[in-house]
Amino acid sequence: MLLPAITGLVQTLEFHTERMAELAPAGFTLATDIAEWMVRQGVPFRVAHEAAGRVCVSRKREVSDSKTSRTRNWPASTAR
Repeated sequence: MLLPAITGLVQTLEFHTERMAELAPAGFTLATDIAEWMVRQGVPFRVAHEAAGRVCVSRKREVSDSKTSRTRNWPASTAR
């Protein structure tokens, strides 16, 4: 039952690569990475996801703008 649904999904999947390229730099692509890091630190995902989103929105910029300087000093155990 699940396999036919997935097959149908994949067969009809469309990628709008121009739109993806346009939005990728302006999005909050690292917000989930930040939330996952917080989860590894013991924060419930729902709370971590909301907090990471709030940080992105309040700064009005992509988190990756400051990723290098802020994550460079994170403990190695948080690396993927």
